[in-house]
Amino acid sequence: MTIILLLNGCTPSNEFMRPKQDWFSMEKHDLQAVQNYIQYYGPCCQPGITDSLDLYDLNIIGWMDKWEYMPAKISLQYIAVMEASEAHRTYHAWLKDVDSTWRLFNNPYFSGTWIMNVADTNWQNFVLNVGITWTMSRGGEGLLLDTFGDIELLLGNWNKYLVASVDFIKKIRQRYPNLILVVNEPGQLIYYIADDVDGIILEQFMFDLNGGQQFVTPRQGCGGGTQEFNKLVNFWQTIPAEKRFKIFTMDMVAGDNPVLAKISIDQATLLGFIPTITPMSGLGNRYQKIPSPILRQVPNYFPIQAQ
Repeated sequence: MTIILLLNGCTPSNEFMRPKQDWFSMEKHDLQAVQNYIQYYGPCCQPGITDSLDLYDLNIIGWMDKWEYMPAKISLQYIAVMEASEAHRTYHAWLKDVDSTWRLFNNPYFSGTWIMNVADTNWQNFVLNVGITWTMSRGGEGLLLDTFGDIELLLGNWNKYLVASVDFIKKIRQRYPNLILVVNEPGQLIYYIADDVDGIILEQFMFDLNGGQQFVTPRQGCGGGTQEFNKLVNFWQTIPAEKRFKIFTMDMVAGDNPVLAKISIDQATLLGFIPTITPMSGLGNRYQKIPSPILRQVPNYFPIQAQ
């Protein structure tokens, strides 16, 4: 599966263009054959970028302008469900109609970004009716639902927002049963939405997202640490394999170091997860670069090693 972000002015080759389809009535695509993926939110029609993205089974991208610029593979589009910002409005026009009463407070980690009140049904309906429609009209086979992690990071897992988020995700699934839904950092939500989503992403799997420090055990430096991670794995393994959501992992590795990348990739594949590596970058610039081709030689990163 592939997710790709394209910015204005991109003109990829015809080989990657495909006819527009009716996303609302298209058949749902299956993730079972996916063995590798990439997250990339930068301009993908620069020389070599689209070719690089096309190597992966799944691409997660930040924004698409036009259907005909989509690569031929399955694509998932990024949408933030608990954040909105002035910067996002540059590419996501639907956010221009965000009502100030739907905001909770400013995000202390991203200047100019608001934490949205996921418990406000007006915000939920706006995302359901406007945000998702706008996003999917620009291409793709599904969505990456991001920023639910703010419930743990900034709202202290307050039950009000946990319950509202579970309800929100179920509404999205009910409204759009044909879309692939992957949730980034779901935290405690996963125990209530396992039947509604197709996958989750665990960032900071074996390395700290900001400093790059290596963990002794998976998710050691995240909320809940190893104990919470083990709880998730045990829960996941109780689900019949044919009904089990995919677990994707993501680590940032400085310098695309293949030795460090192998640590993350090996640990993920050992557990039956699907790993990816992203070049280390500062806050606000993440996922803007394609991993070095040298990582294609790391076993288990690609099902068929690059020649």
